[in-house]
Amino acid sequence: MDAFLDRFYDEVDDHLLDPHVTRRLTPAKKYRDLFTVQRRIWSHILAMAGDASEVGRAEAEIEIEANRQHYALPAGFGRFISMERRDDSDPDVITGKLNTIPLYSREFGVEIISPSQSLRLNLIPTSAEAGTWTLTYLRGPVLLHNATATAIKDAPVDAVINDTWTLSTPVAGTNRITNAGDFTPALLGETITFASPTNETTTVEGATATVTAATYDYIEFAAVTGLAATDTFAFDVDWCWLVGGTPATNYGEMIKSADYYNGSMLRVYSATLYYPVVKEILDYFYDSDATTWTFKLRHPWGTLPTGTVLYEICPELCEESLESLYAFDVAIMNTAKRTHLSRRGGLLDERRRCWAGAQEWLNTTMDRAPSRVRPQRGLKLDPYATARG
Repeated sequence: MDAFLDRFYDEVDDHLLDPHVTRRLTPAKKYRDLFTVQRRIWSHILAMAGDASEVGRAEAEIEIEANRQHYALPAGFGRFISMERRDDSDPDVITGKLNTIPLYSREFGVEIISPSQSLRLNLIPTSAEAGTWTLTYLRGPVLLHNATATAIKDAPVDAVINDTWTLSTPVAGTNRITNAGDFTPALLGETITFASPTNETTTVEGATATVTAATYDYIEFAAVTGLAATDTFAFDVDWCWLVGGTPATNYGEMIKSADYYNGSMLRVYSATLYYPVVKEILDYFYDSDATTWTFKLRHPWGTLPTGTVLYEICPELCEESLESLYAFDVAIMNTAKRTHLSRRGGLLDERRRCWAGAQEWLNTTMDRAPSRVRPQRGLKLDPYATARG
């Protein structure tokens, strides 16, 4: 199986049918044009999904500080939904919520200065508003790439460690476990469950805590009282991870910004055994211990792919039969209206049929409200539906 970018480059040339144009249209130019059409296709997907859908939604934590108004937006930000302050012990409890407000309004809320710059809080936050807030937003399309994975591994689903760890208190209100084998920064935000051995007088069985910091050497978590030096614990996780690699020339750009790929799909498209496989990216982070960028993926591998593992970041329409939509749009962008009128008309007709297939696929796979509640808007979202050359 080839990577999407290989198929995309070849398909654009096949659509153009003009050696003079294809010689001028380098892979670098096709890649730039691809990101342009990605934004347009992604906006149509979000419009079709409707407000009730979870398609494209993502979250990021922002640390609000007293007297500070401007904050960086997460990479890949598309459109603001809300900012919530959630209870530390129960994230389902919302203790505060902010919505967008007009620029320079006198009420407390969020002003989006620019998706590429920052958001601004108005009025100036006080110590009462300081703390961790969760930004919910619609992500935009991401720059695609494919490369060789540096490493892949399953999460320690049944990691129970007994009599081998040291408990310390590095800062007030948190505990740190060290000398306990192979931790990973991907454990950040996960839950650990404690259980005492039968010979212990102190029982903390069933006590849980959230990992607040993690490296290969230690994990930190909110204080759990009654822990003894021989208590055991298990990680409550359901994921795996893949360490990213450096893309070769013409194979895209790997963005090195935390959370950039969150919500996208990653596909292992080549290995010796146990491929292809597609998984959702739960978290994308920099591992300072190993100086690598890591993808935290939903659900364990089951059976790890073997040999040299090649992966790619999938486009929004990751169904292979629908990926032609991107090649159609780039070919149309580079087909002159005057000198290639008939070829352009043929591409537009083929593109409409491909979009109809994409619409049908989306309507059967995305988590949208029933059509009797939210009417399907379908083909009128096609930007070429009324185009004629």
